[in-house]
Amino acid sequence: MSKRMTHQEICEEWESVSRAQNVDHRRGTEAAIKQCRQFLAAIHQQANVEQARYRYLAQRLCDHFWSHNIAHRTDSTPGYPGHYGCRVRLRKRKLELSWYYNRFVPKKSGEGQSVFSEYIRKEGRYRYHKPAFTRAQGWEQPLIMDD
Repeated sequence: MSKRMTHQEICEEWESVSRAQNVDHRRGTEAAIKQCRQFLAAIHQQANVEQARYRYLAQRLCDHFWSHNIAHRTDSTPGYPGHYGCRVRLRKRKLELSWYYNRFVPKKSGEGQSVFSEYIRKEGRYRYHKPAFTRAQGWEQPLIMDD
């Protein structure tokens, strides 16, 4: 049984074979291309797994915010109801985390309220403008800044 080569030994072997004259480079090229394809497939799979992990962690942060939001949904809570919401989703293979502002409008029937959500635009591509959360209630502000 042969000993498994270390990464360093594999690199050194490819280096020495690349200069060798007595080697069938056609077979070497085919082997290199096959291994490159396998490597890229493995990286692609790992990237998908990592993206799923990041989505999971982001969802936990949103769930943390929503648990506080739900806990403050009483008429006796100062600043009731909270107006901010957050969402995590995968869209076109991109992880998207976004905040939005909710407006509450009484229904015409007089029973309950309708909620209209406005997406909060980001500054550039990744950050929110600093004043985007100035309307946050006292209990919302620290949670938004933490998440």
